[in-house]
Amino acid sequence: MARTTRAYIKSTHPPSTTPHPPTATTNISEYEYQTAALSLESAKASLNQANQSLINAKKNLSYSVVTAPFSGVIGSIPNREGTLASPSMAQPLTTLSDISEVYAYFSLTERDVLRLTEGGSCSLAQAIAKMPEVFLQLSDGTRYALSGRVSTVSGVLDQSTGSASVRALFKNTNGMLRSGSTGNILIPQPSQDLIIIPQRATYEIQDMKYVYVVGDSSKAVARNIKVSPVDDGQTYIVTEGLNVGEEIVTEGVGTAVKAGTVVKPKAAAAPAEASK
Repeated sequence: MARTTRAYIKSTHPPSTTPHPPTATTNISEYEYQTAALSLESAKASLNQANQSLINAKKNLSYSVVTAPFSGVIGSIPNREGTLASPSMAQPLTTLSDISEVYAYFSLTERDVLRLTEGGSCSLAQAIAKMPEVFLQLSDGTRYALSGRVSTVSGVLDQSTGSASVRALFKNTNGMLRSGSTGNILIPQPSQDLIIIPQRATYEIQDMKYVYVVGDSSKAVARNIKVSPVDDGQTYIVTEGLNVGEEIVTEGVGTAVKAGTVVKPKAAAAPAEASK
């Protein structure tokens, strides 16, 4: 006969003493519910207001960094460090100029405009298209390295001056030309039979130009001359005062050579071709 034994299973962990949360639903009054709902809406409104303040703060912070819309050269900065700046300021922080290309403004007389249009035989636009490249003479008398093109000519003459406004475009790759610079525009004009002399052969007295002409007995004789207002910085085009074939002194003018000095004529190198 088989023998049976009853077995008991005993846990090795002590029984938990933590009470379980109640499963019953807690009831609140209608007043408490409305109060809680209003508090939630008020908190959401405060959050939205705080987010808007954050957006405004970020926008105001962005004003502290001024980003240029293009590369260029800035002008003077009138404000000192620490000055309050805002979009409503009447005076700008500075002026930014794009000088990769610059315009040179000058005027043409009514006679020049008529000559440009060949007495009205062609339109102004056609005349501009046929114009040669122009050159810029800087304030120190030197010529700008790059040539330019006339881009526009005003179709209306200024009644007070009788001239037309003209605009020429020049490349400014090295940034040499700046806004506000001055100079002279040189427009090529073919000419023949000109008398061209070196500028070093002249001297001035009361804004009048003189040269020493080799006269009788090889003596230097002072003579007043008139020159073209357009020059290349090295030579002059003589319009009055000299004749073809006359000899002038080109070295030592104003120092070693004076009026009455006996000179020994010597052939000089031909001057460079004048600016047309």
